[in-house]
Amino acid sequence: MEKNFTFAPLITEIEIKHRIDELAEQIAKEFGDEEVILVAILKGSFIFTADLLRSLYQYNVHPQMDFLRASSYGHSEVSSGTVKITLGTTIPLNGKNILLVDDICDSGRTLKSIEATMKEYGAIKVKTCVLMDKPSRREVEYVPNFIGFEIPDKFVIGYGLDYAEKYRDIPYIAVVQHN
Repeated sequence: MEKNFTFAPLITEIEIKHRIDELAEQIAKEFGDEEVILVAILKGSFIFTADLLRSLYQYNVHPQMDFLRASSYGHSEVSSGTVKITLGTTIPLNGKNILLVDDICDSGRTLKSIEATMKEYGAIKVKTCVLMDKPSRREVEYVPNFIGFEIPDKFVIGYGLDYAEKYRDIPYIAVVQHN
């Protein structure tokens, strides 16, 4: 652990699991029997995406899976304001339904930008799912379609979210507290 901060639990493992099951049910109702491509935004969403994908199975939803990598934070706790897509999808999106999955919606820039890009690639329907939402930090007008938890304006780590590429392995969501 870094000497300049500690962390305190915000959302437990059990709360996360329960909410993911609820999200999977909502997503299944939204897409029904339609084919869907689940696009995970790396790196932070990888654990959430895996658990959501497994939960969708119980609702007979079997999406194709793809990834893209976007960043606006780097090694900081504050968004740079610039969204960089460094790894694009490999499945053709033209005429497809897309479910974008991300760990957190903060400024709204990343999801708004990526959603627009998916539509430019010809996607029919683009829906977004985030584990956490910080509407108090919104810099652009944007609301995800599926939200796991609304959280306060605190820097969080764990369950895939990092602090300078560390602490993704914490199995719950924690708030970083500077000493």
